[in-house]
Amino acid sequence: MLNASAANPTFSAEELQSQLEATNAKLLFVHPSVRETGVNAAMSAGLPVEVVVSMEGEGSKTLDGVILPILQRPGQFFEIPLNPGEAKKKVAVSTAPLPYTSL
Repeated sequence: MLNASAANPTFSAEELQSQLEATNAKLLFVHPSVRETGVNAAMSAGLPVEVVVSMEGEGSKTLDGVILPILQRPGQFFEIPLNPGEAKKKVAVSTAPLPYTSL
């Protein structure tokens, strides 16, 4: 199961560290403007810097760099066509286990 928690972008590294520890965080998505705070908080919480993923920018430690390689795997995902207006009445369900990748 995936748990998520949002943090205030004005948090200090100490405040973010406390939240990371309280939520038992495994991954931290940050805006590039607060990446340094995220890295400091993660390291203070005992997490490796590799778990800090920038939401924008280029490189393997960005949101696109983490997600796109998974999406590009053959047979990993398939589209289910829906009629206009049908999407608001459907719930996404997966019967396959989530793919785990190393960051």
